[in-house]
Amino acid sequence: MKKILLILFLLSHNVFADNISDSREFVANIGNAIVTFNDKDRLIKLMDQSIYFQWISRFVLGKNYRKFDDNQKKEFTNLYREFLINAYGPKFDNYKSKSFKITSIEEKKRYVMVKSELEIDDGTKVAFAFRIKRNKSNNQFKIIDVIVEKVSLIETQRSEFSSAISQNGVTKFLKMMQEKINNQKLQTNDKK
Repeated sequence: MKKILLILFLLSHNVFADNISDSREFVANIGNAIVTFNDKDRLIKLMDQSIYFQWISRFVLGKNYRKFDDNQKKEFTNLYREFLINAYGPKFDNYKSKSFKITSIEEKKRYVMVKSELEIDDGTKVAFAFRIKRNKSNNQFKIIDVIVEKVSLIETQRSEFSSAISQNGVTKFLKMMQEKINNQKLQTNDKK
């Protein structure tokens, strides 16, 4: 019996170590890309490779997810991806950072929390955390949330989207998302 418990402990410890080292490598690669990247196309590629859009889309819709038919779910996932790219892509124009470091990694029940710090060229340090989770289809880590100043991106959007859906319904909400994306694009073009 003791041998079985020891084997189970060693196996579980090994899985934990793999999760920690894999998550460190995944987030370190993202951090290095952030420090060295210099254009929106690279940001889009990084987001597509790193963010678990399907999972986040379902989460931010919350209980409203059941109100969407399959086509509306796909449409929302595509709109949400475009929304994030247009919301955060322009923030990286003329952006330079000095360094990125991981400050801690904590394995939770359903995800891994990786806390980090980004130093911008002016010396400002920005602390933020990634919630990451393994994608069930390919077993690769993906970002499911970014937390800045203790504010969760997905929790905030879930609240906003829930309110908009209950006030306007699914069809109008999707139209409003498309309009918001169109406005984001116009604002980005006006700044150029």
